[in-house]
Amino acid sequence: MANPKLTALMKRKSVRIVCCLLAAYCMYDFAMRVWHLQSPCMACQLVAASKQLEQSPLGVERVEKYVSKLKAIDTSHAPMQVRIALEDYIAARQQGLDALNDGRDVTQYDRSIAEAEQRLLSAIGKYN
Repeated sequence: MANPKLTALMKRKSVRIVCCLLAAYCMYDFAMRVWHLQSPCMACQLVAASKQLEQSPLGVERVEKYVSKLKAIDTSHAPMQVRIALEDYIAARQQGLDALNDGRDVTQYDRSIAEAEQRLLSAIGKYN
């Protein structure tokens, strides 16, 4: 049985508005906590992929494996800014890889890769 005082209180519009605002804040806070937990996981996956890249022998296969590791990172719970930055970084790396496979000069892609990497690190750092 419901408490009559509580039932009467919940019929008031101002109380319902406050309850809705509180629920919205709780959902926002939960989402932010998930984002803060997901960003370090992504950072760990990026570090692991980078370490594997450094330890691999030189060659095209090395970069292909690195790009495939980057594409395998789960970004489903990451903030949109981090997702976009990772997609830009992967795209820049992929362009460099395509140039390498085609026998073109890859130094022209170094700047775009470095800029995309910096944006990705900034985005991840924002949520840590």
